[in-house]
Amino acid sequence: MKQGINVLTISVISLLSPIVVQSQTLNPSYLSEMPPPARVIAEIKGKDAEDAGERQMGAFIALVKMIDDMAYGLEHRSERQLTPDEQRISLVYQQAYRDVWHKVKDTYGKQYAGDYDHDRDLTVELLDRYFSPNFRTQYFRVNGFAAAWYKKVHANGGTSGASESANVNNGPANNPDVRLARSIELSLAKAKAANVDTTVFGLQLGLYDGLLAAVKVETRGINEDPQWSKELREKYGPPALVKPFTYTPRIGNTLKAIDLEWRLPGLHVEYSAVLKKANSAEVITIDGGSIYVETEAAYQRRLAKEKENTRTKM
Repeated sequence: MKQGINVLTISVISLLSPIVVQSQTLNPSYLSEMPPPARVIAEIKGKDAEDAGERQMGAFIALVKMIDDMAYGLEHRSERQLTPDEQRISLVYQQAYRDVWHKVKDTYGKQYAGDYDHDRDLTVELLDRYFSPNFRTQYFRVNGFAAAWYKKVHANGGTSGASESANVNNGPANNPDVRLARSIELSLAKAKAANVDTTVFGLQLGLYDGLLAAVKVETRGINEDPQWSKELREKYGPPALVKPFTYTPRIGNTLKAIDLEWRLPGLHVEYSAVLKKANSAEVITIDGGSIYVETEAAYQRRLAKEKENTRTKM
């Protein structure tokens, strides 16, 4: 179950520290286009101040994912093999996420529900607002989901920005199941190339047709949190995101726990110590929790379905 992880000791950089140093050539060079957190906070708006803060958190998650996607897609490097500049900038965004999270929580007394964590429209806005056509062309080559959604949004007259084609290779197969199976194959190939463990309790993740594409594990809740946090960290290494939250029952003391998320090449792992309502921070019970271990393609498919279900209910 355990896998060795080499952890680099890196100093945390202040939220307002500029990402680009004028006299420095960043490695890889595309990093020069990554926006400073202060600019994201100043320019990413919402329907109100609270919503703006939540969208800014979603933006920082998307920017971290862009770095991971570019590292693997361009040079087949996992998030554990990032260059020093990639690590530094990724840490800047993660720190910015935590700072905004605390600000929203302290100001509005509300836990972030994660509505914008993987919001595709927000990703399109970031690509239009901050990145050149050359960057977008490179990014679309390594993230087919982003390419397809970008093209769809602009075809429908959505987010304003450059009008160049997203250069999406549609391929001969229009069957959704065939496309999903191919996406899962690619996810597993990425995971294998990066030596990511794709077994879950002895079960091997595999193709969509007849084999496992995703596993959901139900836990016994907050009392098992220390055990699960330890086991998952030992198996997958340091999480990409750590989201602390508090729960105040009607009777009893306030409880604290964390949600964890790993974004590994080809694989996504998500852990919640308690059960919550879909797309909400509202706790249903502290006597149950969940673990998702999914191929990257299966995870994207689940997100799309959850978002569609939410829109249908509205």
